[in-house]
Amino acid sequence: MPEPAPDVLDPLGPVLPGAGSLRTDGDWIWRADLAHYVEKYHLMLPVDFLSLVRSRAFVVPRVPSEQLRAILTTELGIRLDPWLDDGSNKDL
Repeated sequence: MPEPAPDVLDPLGPVLPGAGSLRTDGDWIWRADLAHYVEKYHLMLPVDFLSLVRSRAFVVPRVPSEQLRAILTTELGIRLDPWLDDGSNKDL
């Protein structure tokens, strides 16, 4: 788990656990601390994101490993070295 980090809008404010972690539903990618910013700063979320979340009854679906790998490499530009995968990361 990533180290706690300060609120990016208030560096003297609270330290947020897991601030650098990312979440995905396979369609959208967001930071794990997004709820903090929505609650504290009334951050407005895209209408398309909210519509999808509501249509799924606020349940984040499980994303298949292959799709997660594609998101990591294509969307985020993270290089995955296949020779480092011993099979234990099948669910990333």
